[in-house]
Amino acid sequence: MSFIDKIDPEVVHAIYEHPPERYIAIGDDPPLAREMTLESNLEMRAGLPPTDVTIEELTIPGQDCDVPLAIYQPPGPAPRGGLLWLHGGGYIVGLARDDARCIEIAEVVGCTVVSVDYRLAPEATYRESIADSFAALNWMVEKCRRFGNRYGARRHRRRERGRRPERRSGALQPRPQGAGARLPDVDLSHDRRHA
Repeated sequence: MSFIDKIDPEVVHAIYEHPPERYIAIGDDPPLAREMTLESNLEMRAGLPPTDVTIEELTIPGQDCDVPLAIYQPPGPAPRGGLLWLHGGGYIVGLARDDARCIEIAEVVGCTVVSVDYRLAPEATYRESIADSFAALNWMVEKCRRFGNRYGARRHRRRERGRRPERRSGALQPRPQGAGARLPDVDLSHDRRHA
């Protein structure tokens, strides 16, 4: 049985989205792999059908650098939910402008999608990538009124009145601490840069 035969038939097509040279470059020459990813991303964007989803690119302050975001807003009135999108690419390649996936999510689910262009390896550690993503999550919670997020707006109104935000069991509720938020301590003994 070959490697391809072991992959779920519903996702095997993803292997063929990029030329084999790109997969080799990811390990041997990440900057080249990023150039190849950008080229294929631009080609993909050019081939997408028209959409009513609005796309905005902006930069927010992160823990120790600015973090680029791409924001996908579906048409229609607020309130709506929000989704923080962390693109694939093994922390080595990938772009915030993941239009095919993010536009589809915004259209089908009807939520605002905030996609993060986090720092990539090997120039950055995974901790820096996570810090960028965490900054985007905090920014998203702080700016939830802008996106018409019903829960976040209620949470902020309660905070403004001096009351604690309500808690819902089972719901993921991040605890924003501002753009300079410190990540929790993590055991880095396996990370050769911190060993």
